[in-house]
Amino acid sequence: MGRCAFVPLVFGLLLLCACEGAIPSGYDGEDDSDIHSSDSVDHCSSDPNKTEPGTCGCGNPEDDKDQDGRPDCADDCPLDPNKTAPEYCGCGEEEFDGDGDGMPDCQDNCPYDKRKVTPGICGCGFPDGDADQDGTADCQDLCPSDPQKTQPGLCGCHKMDDADADGATDCHEKCPTDPLKIVPGACGCGVPDVDLDGDGAFDCDDLCPQDPRKVAPGQCGCSIGDLDSDGDSVANCNDGCPIDRHKVDPGLCGCGVSDNDSDGDKVENCHDGCPIDPQKADPGLCGCGVSDQDSDGDRLVDCNDGCPFDKDKTAPGICDCGVSDKDSDGDKTVDCKDSCMWDPLKTAPGSCGCRVPEDCATKPGVAVSKSKFAVAEPIIVIFWKLPPNDTDWIGLYFPGADNKHPIAYKYCGGKTSGTLVFDGRSAGSYDVRLFFKNSYTLVAKSSFTVE
Repeated sequence: MGRCAFVPLVFGLLLLCACEGAIPSGYDGEDDSDIHSSDSVDHCSSDPNKTEPGTCGCGNPEDDKDQDGRPDCADDCPLDPNKTAPEYCGCGEEEFDGDGDGMPDCQDNCPYDKRKVTPGICGCGFPDGDADQDGTADCQDLCPSDPQKTQPGLCGCHKMDDADADGATDCHEKCPTDPLKIVPGACGCGVPDVDLDGDGAFDCDDLCPQDPRKVAPGQCGCSIGDLDSDGDSVANCNDGCPIDRHKVDPGLCGCGVSDNDSDGDKVENCHDGCPIDPQKADPGLCGCGVSDQDSDGDRLVDCNDGCPFDKDKTAPGICDCGVSDKDSDGDKTVDCKDSCMWDPLKTAPGSCGCRVPEDCATKPGVAVSKSKFAVAEPIIVIFWKLPPNDTDWIGLYFPGADNKHPIAYKYCGGKTSGTLVFDGRSAGSYDVRLFFKNSYTLVAKSSFTVE
């Protein structure tokens, strides 16, 4: 059993136990602030100097000899406070680049020349350029801008000494590239002073050097005379009408015939069947001066069309132009003269109106507003002389159908006369039938078609 001593403190008593014999469990030799710490919170229990692995791990110190903020275990230059890796120059040596060329001085053989890292041909401070690209660096080329020379020679840079090999130095002759001449003569350098056709003109000035009669081609060219038979200033060799002074080309009408276009319609008179009518080149159906226009598009020209603005008529007929001679109800009276154009039994409304028989005042009946309707066109039904019953009704039927099977029906609403409108139907034949008081006893009917 150990001994325990009491040590007085300012704010109370601290019991200090110096236990002889065993070391308390969890003690690793460090001055732990918590005397109750144990291996369960010490992550380096076998390292008396660390409780956490840190950067270097348990068993390795977190030393930073160069005090650069990185532990030696992770510092490739542990004694160089300015580096953590050797880089180009190694630890302990600065990566200085005096000329700013991107290569540190420790590896730059021209540390004060930002254009070079090795002396090259011309040495540091001098470029190894070859401005004239002749294969000799400018520092060794006495003619650095002359790709033909590296030495001035007899005539200096940019001048050949004897390019044409005629024995005269180029800088002292006037035809340095002509081995046959040293002065231009009559024709100049590079061109011999000869007269092959013997006409007194050197070939260099003679545009027909093989024609002794001409020194220029003229209109017809060398070796061909420039004769102009019709005197129109165009030589025969270029004149398509050599004996017609008004034409040099046959044109559309041929030589000796004018290509005049009197009416300006771009058809020459020789081919224009109406030479003074700018609208026509052929008389056509109506003759010159009269248009062959078909204003109404009925394929009959206006001059032969009795109704030139009515595409449905070529003659006025009974109703005149612009009005159809149609007989909609087939009663042999055209619509324009028929006041009941949809009633085949009447041509005038009479006292009862179209589609209604003249006994309307004494006999109930039903009819449709016209005998033919278009597909989907609303069906208008007329009724008259009904008793004032709310249950009087009208039905729409297929012909021959039983009265009990209407397609559609409507009540007359107690009216004695009036109209009802049924929805349009598809193509076919139909009846409308009239009944009183919800009965199926037929009172009257009328028929119509949908086309």
